[in-house]
Amino acid sequence: MTKKIGVDIGGTFTDIIMMDETTGEMEADKVLSTPQDPAKAVIEFINKKFAHMEEVSLLVHGTTVATNAVVEVKGAKLGLITTEGQRDRLDIQRTNWLRMYDVTYQKPTPLIPRKLRKEVTARTLYDGTILTPLDKTEIIKAAQELVANNGVEGICICFVNSYVNPAQEQEAKAIVKQEFPDLYVVTSFETLAEVLEYERFSTAVICAFLMPEMDKYLARLEDFFTDRGLPKERFMIMQGSGGMIGSGITREMAGYTVESGPAGGVIGSQYLAGLKGIKDIITFDMGGTTTDVCLVRNGQPYITLDYKVAGHPMRFPLLDIYSIGAGGGSIAWIDPVGALHVGPQSA
Repeated sequence: MTKKIGVDIGGTFTDIIMMDETTGEMEADKVLSTPQDPAKAVIEFINKKFAHMEEVSLLVHGTTVATNAVVEVKGAKLGLITTEGQRDRLDIQRTNWLRMYDVTYQKPTPLIPRKLRKEVTARTLYDGTILTPLDKTEIIKAAQELVANNGVEGICICFVNSYVNPAQEQEAKAIVKQEFPDLYVVTSFETLAEVLEYERFSTAVICAFLMPEMDKYLARLEDFFTDRGLPKERFMIMQGSGGMIGSGITREMAGYTVESGPAGGVIGSQYLAGLKGIKDIITFDMGGTTTDVCLVRNGQPYITLDYKVAGHPMRFPLLDIYSIGAGGGSIAWIDPVGALHVGPQSA
């Protein structure tokens, strides 16, 4: 007898479905999420149901932890080390007006404040040629200031033209890790080796912003499942693209889990509609923190590379799910001038 388990951690509830592959019997459970420790609810459920997990052939885990962290701006405290002249790239963003007729529109606030961004003189040209060599003392000084004076959990290294030649980013990362082995360090070429500085910087920052929390709670789940007899290769994480990925890779590339939970809902809805012979649907998924909608046309959801999380671009292949910070538990509040708002903070 083997079982498959699906786990979806939302901002308000954690949903767990268990299926017996022999009989087809299914069992569902819903418990309150534990945002301060996302793994806790899952561990408590498994402890109730299993003394060991050898009979579990697959455990697939979807989560909105990543999406909610960006929407609610509750990720890691980060520093940025970048090329001289690029300190304000995250503020400048693009000149296009994303909501053309909205006079109240404001660009999203960068996830790394300006005071936590440091410039260095290292410079790579458009063709990959090194114009200015990396100065190790500059990197060490920048990292020490960010860690000692500001207490950052991680550092993002984003250099101009690193998508052509990543050598200086690689060298800078090695220097920082040598000085601070326990620090989370993310480089832009590892997350998105593409032209367009702002989009590459933003993608790297989102990954770094999410990495500490995702790493800690997935590591805890890995250890717990291993102790219960579930090998790591049977523990898979839902990606925002609708596919699955190993938990080890997810811990290094946390951005893959943006829209992870809602992606599972889309794939499930697509399958259910297919059983009924329906090819065109709109999925609607209201959670406690966000509401997510997606278009499925001709039986397939659209995959996009031009995705924005709370206004921040992230160029990973993702299902084109539109999320707003207004769910069943969203908090209504009044701003200083008396206007009513809903979310993104959730109860």
